[in-house]
Amino acid sequence: MKWKSEFEKLGLSNETISQGLKNKIKDFNDVVQTIKEIKEHIEEPSVNDDVDELNENLESAESLLEELDDKLVRAIQIFHKNKDKYAELGNKMKEGREKKKLNKSQANPSPAPAPTHTPTRTPTPNPAPNGGENKEGEKKKGNWGLFFGALALGIITFGIYKSRD
Repeated sequence: MKWKSEFEKLGLSNETISQGLKNKIKDFNDVVQTIKEIKEHIEEPSVNDDVDELNENLESAESLLEELDDKLVRAIQIFHKNKDKYAELGNKMKEGREKKKLNKSQANPSPAPAPTHTPTRTPTPNPAPNGGENKEGEKKKGNWGLFFGALALGIITFGIYKSRD
């Protein structure tokens, strides 16, 4: 495992690395565990296990492990190269959270509940007494357009359904 030697060479520890690196190390360890389980199945196969398939899975897992090891080494080197910048950004984020918390506490000095607003009910207008016409003398449109649209859609759907049979 090249990444462990690089990790120790640069003097890093689990407490000083980023969460992203911790996740990559966890992924690497998961693949190591998978390889271990595959080897156990190869040594003591059950009736349903296909040994050839298990060997193929083992080979692909080992190649994945090598690839992850190389990627992890590069990620550790990049982290070590930029760790001061990352620490500075982390401090800025921490300061920003503290400022936000301070501003929020100053904006609401007392934990009094916010006043509730009860909506007032507006009266609904009465229909026009002149036979469905509004003030300009135009007839009010009903939901006939919606009705005819739904009817046309139903006819088309029924026609498609019948043509399939």
